[in-house]
Amino acid sequence: MHTLLGKQHGALFQHGHAQRKPNVLDVVYFDVCGLMTTNTLGGARYFVTFIDDHSRKVFAYALRTKDQVYEVFKQFHASVE
Repeated sequence: MHTLLGKQHGALFQHGHAQRKPNVLDVVYFDVCGLMTTNTLGGARYFVTFIDDHSRKVFAYALRTKDQVYEVFKQFHASVE
């Protein structure tokens, strides 16, 4: 049984590059993480990350509450434009 598992091959990934969007902010991925057990010095218990598909840059912001995501997104959008 162990010999069979050792000889199995995983699925191959396609070689090449994923098609990026042509302009900054065309597509932005985000994720909200938390509730962290320890607050930051500023009192944040969550953080949100934004990833721009064109530049592949990652931006992270600390949040006290999850309802701050939209306001932080507007700040992020204005700073990247």
